[in-house]
Amino acid sequence: MNSNDSLLQSLIELAEKLSVRVIFKNLKDDEFVIKSGMCSIKGDTLIIIDSRVSLEEKVKTLCKELKKFNLDNIFISPAMRDILQGQNESF
Repeated sequence: MNSNDSLLQSLIELAEKLSVRVIFKNLKDDEFVIKSGMCSIKGDTLIIIDSRVSLEEKVKTLCKELKKFNLDNIFISPAMRDILQGQNESF
């Protein structure tokens, strides 16, 4: 498992702490343009990510969506916090 795989797994675990379900699904559709992102369905918050995008793009999408939450009362490693705050773009 490389560092981006580990980072992706850590972000998925963070989402679970926030009661957010992460789904990887092929979003290709011939009629509509569908993009990865967050949505709410029947009161459940989901982050749906196109399974066809690169690992780096999956990580970026999760970071973008997770930093919309209040993370003050959740333990997150300093390195992960830096990534979520956009201070470390080297993932």
